[in-house]
Amino acid sequence: MLFRSPETLDDVRPFLFNLFRDPDIIPVPWWLRWLRVPLAWFIAKMRAPASRHGYELIGGGSPQRRYAQSLADKVRLQLSEQQPDTDWRVLVCMRYFAPCADEVVADLQKWDPQDVLLFPLYPQYSTTTTRSSFSDFHRACRDATWHPKVRVIR
Repeated sequence: MLFRSPETLDDVRPFLFNLFRDPDIIPVPWWLRWLRVPLAWFIAKMRAPASRHGYELIGGGSPQRRYAQSLADKVRLQLSEQQPDTDWRVLVCMRYFAPCADEVVADLQKWDPQDVLLFPLYPQYSTTTTRSSFSDFHRACRDATWHPKVRVIR
């Protein structure tokens, strides 16, 4: 699990919208929840030009997804070498952009593993990263009416 950055310049605004729509990023009282989407839209619209410029300066996008997938492939290879009789799958799950929890849960549900292990790649625990990612994964499981045994590495 990892916080995802825009991979292309066209990803910047949708990424910002998803980010600022998260209740762990901008908490609002229950009676103002109706403002969450318009507020996220407004902030994304206002921040997108400056953020897009920043991504232009580093080559047009973040390599984070490619690095995460490379790491996942290496972890799967190591696990498969250590326990070749086990069907290991290591999926990358990103927060705020693809591959998001809904996509990953759908893939996992088709495979139907006995256990799911969530392994956050954040440098420390934070409500705006780790908790938000865990919450989103559990929400995706509920929405899919799928209830696997989930363990977390902390």
